[in-house]
Amino acid sequence: MSILLKQFGKDVTLRAEGDGLYLSSVDVIDWNRPETWPSDASEQSAGRRTAYEAASLIEMGLASVTDGALRIPYGNFPEIEAEEFRLPTAFTEPSPFLLKIDRTSDIGRPDFKYRYQYVLGSASVPLQRFGFYVKRAATGDVFRLDERMYSLLEAMDAFNALAREEKSPQRSWLDFANIKRWSHDVNAELDATLQKNDVVVPSSIGLDLYEDSDGALSFIPTCPELDNENFRTVFDRNNDIEGFYSLDQPGMGKLRIVLTEKQRNVLERMKRVRRVKGDAKQRLKDDPRPVFDGVTGDIELPYGERVTGIGEYEFVPIPKANSDEGPMSGLFGDNATGGSSKTEPDITKRTEEEKPSKKTLLIETHDEFVRQDYVDQSELARQTATVKPFERPASLRQDFDLKHHQQEGVRWLQTCTRIHDRRGVLLADDMGVGKTLQILSFLAWCIESGAFPDLSRPKPPFRPILIVAPLILLETETWEKEMKKFFADNGEVFGDPLQLYGPMLKAYRRKDAETREEIVAKPILNLDRIQRNQVVITNYEAVRDYEFSFAFCQNGKSL
Repeated sequence: MSILLKQFGKDVTLRAEGDGLYLSSVDVIDWNRPETWPSDASEQSAGRRTAYEAASLIEMGLASVTDGALRIPYGNFPEIEAEEFRLPTAFTEPSPFLLKIDRTSDIGRPDFKYRYQYVLGSASVPLQRFGFYVKRAATGDVFRLDERMYSLLEAMDAFNALAREEKSPQRSWLDFANIKRWSHDVNAELDATLQKNDVVVPSSIGLDLYEDSDGALSFIPTCPELDNENFRTVFDRNNDIEGFYSLDQPGMGKLRIVLTEKQRNVLERMKRVRRVKGDAKQRLKDDPRPVFDGVTGDIELPYGERVTGIGEYEFVPIPKANSDEGPMSGLFGDNATGGSSKTEPDITKRTEEEKPSKKTLLIETHDEFVRQDYVDQSELARQTATVKPFERPASLRQDFDLKHHQQEGVRWLQTCTRIHDRRGVLLADDMGVGKTLQILSFLAWCIESGAFPDLSRPKPPFRPILIVAPLILLETETWEKEMKKFFADNGEVFGDPLQLYGPMLKAYRRKDAETREEIVAKPILNLDRIQRNQVVITNYEAVRDYEFSFAFCQNGKSL
């Protein structure tokens, strides 16, 4: 069974089948060579274009030849459309149908299944579906689904096909999390029971350090999608870590929290740290990683993974340049001070009593290791990146367009957000070509698109965007002026940016802060207040003086 989408000449057909789109011919065709198509097919403009697109898709690895026919898997459609090939969309109209979804039994029971029907207006419409394509039984008209509707239907059909023993509560609710999200995306109508149930699958698990009134230390989990108090309630009320939890919501609704196996392992490690005191408490505060040995990659620790602990920074003496080493070295010798023979005090001769007792974040400094680690990840990212077209942020002023090179810069930044475990990206370009505008366009897109849920949520707390810039750019309000100039409603998409530097830092210190961060070795800025803003602008000196605050992963996420 299949749906005929297009016939080219007498012998070449394009059909939608269950596992993909197929080009086939009565005669033998070398799909890599458009010139081998029959003349009656290639004489048509649609046939010529399809022939060349088919050959290009094979070359790019997005299509393959099976038993003489060209097959394009449905899973490749998003990338094919991103590359602006027209083959999947050229011969059909977008589907006008909506979905009405109900169920048999209750989620989590072995006999649970999804039932759905296509509707147009208020009427149910029988359709036959093959992948992205549906055919109306009454008229024979063929329509194309969008990616979200396709994903929703595939997910429901795949779940319904599971054996009864495979429909565990954890699996059922994990699948329902995606199905409900896609249902909202396509405006599907859910029955009352499905509508009042919500599911949270934590995008990450973070660690918070909680001290009781008597100073005892306990580990508490956090995640961006849950209120900390609710998550702690779930965590504390059970001695064992389950994969599935339920919380009551207003209006008789239920919130289900579903954990992956890796997340369960992380929470089991946290359970081991309850009301710890003394030397063990301080060791855990300085470096909690030993508790999570073997699973550190599955948890957001209070500081980034390159932080190895907290302690005094070991200064490495830099030998004084010898004036005989070359003409440049003489600039730093005695001649630099007018030929004076007076020597500077040697920092290595300080006594222990003279050394200030200052703490700092200790980071991995083995240069070769760090560099190679980033090189390896960069290569992995390059191999797995799926190139997407530039997506214009809706808040960019309608009467203003980015230049081509600026669109390319933003497109690359957008592409990098889709690369798994991508740590960051470098946007390198000449001076004066609009890098600030590119960054702001990307950040506006991040807020609008929901690519970072804890930035795009409708109300605080946010995980703010942190902009670190030289003091002169802060004093001239360069970033704020570009927000107001190029984005609608005076840059409303960015909210009210917080200028967190200079005297303002004092206003954001915690009331219980006794001294400087380098002495207490913990954050002293009020992170809850800071997270009321979507954008925070600061300078290098502030990051240096408040490194514990800026690096701390509040709710499992750093600022």
